[in-house]
Amino acid sequence: LKETLVQFENFVEQFKLAASTQFGSGWAWLAIRP
Repeated sequence: LKETLVQFENFVEQFKLAASTQFGSGWAWLAIRP
């Protein structure tokens, strides 16, 4: 569980970074390929 939480926290930080470095309002989309 701890490893999963650390991985999720890392994902959140990376996602925030991606959103904050884009032009505009800071929104970011997360998409997956089925």
